[in-house]
Amino acid sequence: MLGKDVSFRQVYHKLCFISKDKHYYDNTENFSRPPKANGTLTYAYVDHEAGLTYEILACARRRTDGSITAYEPNDKVMVKYRAEAVDECQIEVIDDPELKEKYAWKINVINKFYKADKGVLRTRRDAALDEYRHKHYPDDVQAVLLYKDNTPEEVWVRCEERPEDSPFYIGRLLNQPFGSFPVNKGDLIPFFIVEKDDIRKCFCLLSVPDAD
Repeated sequence: MLGKDVSFRQVYHKLCFISKDKHYYDNTENFSRPPKANGTLTYAYVDHEAGLTYEILACARRRTDGSITAYEPNDKVMVKYRAEAVDECQIEVIDDPELKEKYAWKINVINKFYKADKGVLRTRRDAALDEYRHKHYPDDVQAVLLYKDNTPEEVWVRCEERPEDSPFYIGRLLNQPFGSFPVNKGDLIPFFIVEKDDIRKCFCLLSVPDAD
């Protein structure tokens, strides 16, 4: 499948083969790169700020029968693809316990360094948010600000928490609203999902309209 058709849940914390692209030679110059290699073996994770990311573990060869040969890694450098950069590449999830064990040391480093806190992990596990997530930034969702009689405004919010037994999520506002709203870029705001009839949105109700 093409990278642009991949959802983060399909590849999250999995080995992935990514086909060779125009950046392949620049990105793999410090890796063992035999002529038969036609892509890279990577490990997919989510960087809370930089989004869905594929860490290059080694150059690799994918054969027509689907088998994979991965070559020697480089334990001195960290090289990665951000999701947007591989939209036009073929990406294939590799379910191979031996390969995962072979590169376990690097995978463990990645998981430790990019470990999200419990609040973020709760929102990341919540499939109800999936249709509102940014394609390349899975922790970011689109929400609609509501405030008194203001025109509703769509904004991007980075998920930070979902309190237990609460219908609300907490997220950090990523862009400054154009309208006159009592929040600014960087503020933490509550939001919730509405799925009723033809309405399917995340909303942030900033105040209850004044009573007549």
